[in-house]
Formats: sequence, structure tokens, C-alpha cells
Amino acid sequence: TATPLSSVTLSGPNGQLCQTTASAVGSWSCNVTLTAGPQTLTAVASNIGGVSTPATVSVTALAQPTLILAPTGPQTNTS
Repeated sequence: TATPLSSVTLSGPNGQLCQTTASAVGSWSCNVTLTAGPQTLTAVASNIGGVSTPATVSVTALAQPTLILAPTGPQTNTS
């Protein structure tokens, strides 16, 4: 969580991943895409009172699965 209504910046190994605003109760979220492997993410909240101490977490991002669709049976062209 962050200070309610503060601006939250999430950064990763290659720089800023997202910026959002915390809710009135301090919750926030970001949808990000990470490359596979270990990553260190850092969140920093800021408001008129200043900047928070960075919060850091280490995660391991998994590779996105590859989906191969192979039709079975006779193929029909409907165009």
C-alpha cells in the first residue's frame, strides 16, 4: 500500500514500468510485462509531503507459454 491518493511509480531493471495513483485507502496496481527470469522491482510513492522510502521486491517472471493451434480433419475454405 501507499499513502492514500499519492502517485506511485513502479520501476524495473530497464526503467519505469508504470505510474499510477493510489486509492483513498492506499491500494494500487499496475499491469506490466516482464522478460523471463529474475527481476527486482521498486515502488516509490510521492505526494505533496515528499517521496517515500523505496519498497523493493525480487520476483522471477516466467516465460509466456507458446500456443500452437493445429487443426485436425479436412479444412474447408468458406470464402
